[in-house]
Amino acid sequence: MLPYVLLQACYAAGTLAVGLGAWFLLGRSASLARREHLRLVASLGVLALAALGAAAVADSLFAAVAVTFYSGALVLPALLVLRELPREKKRAPWIALAALAPAVAAHAAFVAPNDLQVVERELDFSAWPAGSPRFTLVQISDLQTVGPCERQELAALRINALEPDLIAVCGDYIAGPFAEFGPFEGPGPAIEAARSFLGALRSRHGIVVVKDIPNPGTCGDGSSRASTCATSRMMRSSPWSSIRAGGCA
Repeated sequence: MLPYVLLQACYAAGTLAVGLGAWFLLGRSASLARREHLRLVASLGVLALAALGAAAVADSLFAAVAVTFYSGALVLPALLVLRELPREKKRAPWIALAALAPAVAAHAAFVAPNDLQVVERELDFSAWPAGSPRFTLVQISDLQTVGPCERQELAALRINALEPDLIAVCGDYIAGPFAEFGPFEGPGPAIEAARSFLGALRSRHGIVVVKDIPNPGTCGDGSSRASTCATSRMMRSSPWSSIRAGGCA
């Protein structure tokens, strides 16, 4: 199983387990069992705490985003179905919504990210010298690597096929996880995947990348989050001697 798929599966399964567990445990309270709306709100509150806990364990805001995403895509529809099951007259719209939401979530998590598209824009500048050759700038962002992935290899091939004069990479290199937990080894595989992707890119005038340093202080190199620390380590790597740290206008 690819690291990205494994990570998403862990987020989905963990979120579903917490949400359903909270629903059934809260149902043991006589007052909440009679008040389904309060029980639902309380279950969602537990999921909000779970999102914060996931962010702390994985040391990544992406973990909180993932738990929130799967709460809305999987847990909430499941809870709506559980509310309808005891009813003699089940309300079809809730059942339909519960069936549709997971399908949309699956498309968003596993299909849409693999739909690689190139958007081209042609710009004319009055100050550009007449007769100058065409200049191709390729801008990419949000790599958000987790580990080895065929999508990244295909993206590099698509980019190189454009024969760019300059490539600008505008942030969000790795998606984590940034801490060691379960089957994950911390940021190492994500860093290697991003390094491999960027190392495969080719352009006539090199590659310009953004290096985020939000606040001085906690990582020993002026970075404040584990994700930024990992990116800083990655950018200092010797195989990147042809890549210059800079900014995107």
